[in-house]
Amino acid sequence: MRQTMKNGWRTILIGIAAIAALIVGFMAFYQRPAEVGRQKHTFDFDSVDQEFRPYALLAAKEFAKKQGMTSIDQAMTGREVSVERSEGGICVRLVVVPPGMGESPIYCYDEATSQLMRKFDDVE
Repeated sequence: MRQTMKNGWRTILIGIAAIAALIVGFMAFYQRPAEVGRQKHTFDFDSVDQEFRPYALLAAKEFAKKQGMTSIDQAMTGREVSVERSEGGICVRLVVVPPGMGESPIYCYDEATSQLMRKFDDVE
């Protein structure tokens, strides 16, 4: 009887640990926008600091969606990325090159959660 109870508790503890590991793994995967970086694209994000690249990719993806484009490369044609910290967040400006040829959309993300906080992308 005692052995059966011991095995039962062991099974419960293993189950709880497995569920906790799944939750932590899920949260870690979705905490940062790193999965966006796995998209294949040819636009060169190397000019952006490593810590800000995930945000630049999110902004490019958001802008492509806004423009009705399926490709980040298509959306980023004629644009460069400028990133700065602002009020607890990271703001990404997709600057038109050469200057004066159009407006630059801005996307601001919460640094803790990578969620889009605000956007200024009515630049048509």
